[in-house]
Amino acid sequence: MFKWFFLFLLTLSCCKPPSTLVKLSGVLVKPEVTTYMYGTHALENTGQLSAALKSNSINLDAYVGKQVRITGKRVEGYPLEGGPDLIEVMDIEIINL
Repeated sequence: MFKWFFLFLLTLSCCKPPSTLVKLSGVLVKPEVTTYMYGTHALENTGQLSAALKSNSINLDAYVGKQVRITGKRVEGYPLEGGPDLIEVMDIEIINL
């Protein structure tokens, strides 16, 4: 019995909790120079930067200038020095307004 309890506690202490999904919408932009210098793209909402974005599976360039809704995960360790959250984009869709 103690062996199983110990294994259970060990499993809990070693594993990170699953990341929560983030859903955001706005206009996808590709900033040339930023003060925070992370992410390849950004999401703007009413002219304000709401998140820095990156993706290993989606070509974000195809959505530049479009109103989109993204689903992704916050990247651990961000934001840095007053910059925005960094989101790993897992899904993206164009919003027709």
